[in-house]
Amino acid sequence: MNKKFMSAMISSVLAASLLGGLSAEAKSGEGTVNMCGSSTKTSYSCTFWGQSNFWDVWWGADGSSRTFWYGSNPFYLTSITHQDIISCTGLGSLSIGITPSGPNASSSISGHSVTYSYTNYNTYLISVQLHYKHTGMLAAWNYDMYTHATLQDGSTFYNVYSN
Repeated sequence: MNKKFMSAMISSVLAASLLGGLSAEAKSGEGTVNMCGSSTKTSYSCTFWGQSNFWDVWWGADGSSRTFWYGSNPFYLTSITHQDIISCTGLGSLSIGITPSGPNASSSISGHSVTYSYTNYNTYLISVQLHYKHTGMLAAWNYDMYTHATLQDGSTFYNVYSN
């Protein structure tokens, strides 16, 4: 066997063994903060999935996340920026397989962590249906997620994180 084929075989066996326990791993979390005499909550609920072939690993998360302002004074906040932060431990370079869609959606990668950001103005809610897909890694494990929200009321900013 040539070295390239042998390397691909070893990589796929390693990836399959590392993904073996990830048929459907469910996670959820939430966090609240008091502001302006009321509260806000950010939360998520998702299922991580993964699959591999001889060349790389695909993994992702399906579910939902949201940030909700429960106040009535003001009824609408100046802005809400909601972020889904998804990470893993792994081998190889991480890339985004599906571009996020939603209000002012963007994404960024740092190491093995991806941040999906959504911003809405004059609102009390951002709700996201997740279908995130990541590619390009040789192996991936220890999947995790949390949400972070920055809420703006005029010139005052508040931060809330899920667990």
